[in-house]
Parts: sequence; structure tokens; C-alpha cells
Amino acid sequence: MLVDSFKSSNREYKANDIRADIGSRFGVSISYNQAWRAKCHTLQMLRGSSEESYQMLPIYLHNIKIHNPGSVTNLITDKENRFLMCYYSLGVVIQSFVQHCRPIIIVDGAYLKAGYLGTNLVAVAMDDNNEILPLAYGIAGGETNESLDWFLGNL
Repeated sequence: MLVDSFKSSNREYKANDIRADIGSRFGVSISYNQAWRAKCHTLQMLRGSSEESYQMLPIYLHNIKIHNPGSVTNLITDKENRFLMCYYSLGVVIQSFVQHCRPIIIVDGAYLKAGYLGTNLVAVAMDDNNEILPLAYGIAGGETNESLDWFLGNL
């Protein structure tokens, strides 16, 4: 019932919006928790699960290297083939950095929330026009010395 609302909505479709829509369309009152679960289920139907996305990551990184010559990717998994860390940088961005950017790189991390915790790492530089050029992206378990060393080693 919610799929069409998620597809056509240009805004974030929140749990309270779902409660109001279900109430107006069907005359049924649902709890916030029920609306939240319905939202999660609908998004999983539309986008797939996080587990499916992580399983497709090696294919995605392989395609980056094939379709973007000079790209660098690295995926680290544990003994049970579960995701630990990921790194990628596009070849065209690497060339642009070498040819047009100042020799200064800025690295920052942002904490990931929701079902899978970790840290999203990014390295950026500034080009000749004072524009920010994102050089490399990474996902790690946290902003630890080990993960930063690994990210910078790939960079």
C-alpha cells in the first residue's frame, strides 16, 4: 500500500506521514512503531536489504575498476567473508588531483548510524579554482588508528 507513496514522494516520507495517510485512506489508526516497521519493510522491498547491498559490493568495486581506468579499490573481509573495510578512488579523480590540485589532502570521517555502525571516511583536495575535489572514499569499522592507517595507505 505504501510503495506508490514512496516512489512518488519528493520528500522524506516519515512514520507520522504514514500514520496520517493510513488513517485518511483506510480509516485505521496505527501506532508510530507500526508505521516505522511499515516504512522499513517498504524501503527494503524497493531498495533491497543492507545484506544484499553488502554482497554486491565486490561486483560494484570490480565494475569501478573496469569502467574507470586507473581507479583504485580495496575490500577487506573477515574469515567468514563478512565486510570489514572498503576503499575506492576513481581514476579520473586521481588524474585531476595530479594535474590540477594543490598538494594538500584533507581527511575526515563521519559516523554511520542505523543497522550497521562504522565510519565513512573521505579524502578531499582543492583544485585551481578553489573547488573541493573528493579524492577517495572509505568505510571502516570506526575512526581507529588501524582503519585510518589502512585508508591512508590506500590513498
